[in-house]
Amino acid sequence: SLPVKEEGFDELRYPWQKEDKVKEYLKAWVQDRKLTSRVEDLQPGEWFLARQKEWQKALAAWHAKQSSWKASESKKQLEANQREQKRKVYEAQVLEAQKEGKEPPAKP
Repeated sequence: SLPVKEEGFDELRYPWQKEDKVKEYLKAWVQDRKLTSRVEDLQPGEWFLARQKEWQKALAAWHAKQSSWKASESKKQLEANQREQKRKVYEAQVLEAQKEGKEPPAKP
């Protein structure tokens, strides 16, 4: 804060700006320092630690749910690929049987 006459100063001069501008500048400077200064010994409180623990549990549950969904989707894709392979093999057998004049195999 700026010095005041009540603190025992004989004379207060602000040669570079008026007093109200000086107060605004000092307030802005202090706010800037508060925003950019590093606080070394800051420790999280009990409330924060409890909330962080809850968050970690929820996050782990979401990750597990996503992993199980991905596994089921992967399984579905694998089954679809296997059905497609079987269909292609069957079609190849049908074409081969038609070329040879034989009866096509039964559909699986």
